[in-house]
Amino acid sequence: MKTWDRIFYIIIACLALGTVIFGMEGTHEIPFLVLAVSFFGLSLISYFLFFSLLTTGWFYNIWALNGILIAIAFYFEDASIVLIPLTLIWLAVLASDYFIRQQGH
Repeated sequence: MKTWDRIFYIIIACLALGTVIFGMEGTHEIPFLVLAVSFFGLSLISYFLFFSLLTTGWFYNIWALNGILIAIAFYFEDASIVLIPLTLIWLAVLASDYFIRQQGH
């Protein structure tokens, strides 16, 4: 996949996600959950599209920001049925990145 294809895909994904968030009724009642899930989805898409170009520092910064957003959503929202699996996926992404990068060295 070429760089322009990746950029185009990210723009389309952002537009689709924005349409879903702003077009769905009731998302204003759970803003932190919507923020945590959408940012996690966008960063996961970017991670898989740009894995070969990413540095470890960028990955850990975005991974930590995802963790902070999930923690804020846990604090303010009562949606543990969504947040617990999201936290497990968040930890699995860290573990898989660690093992993939170790195999690459």
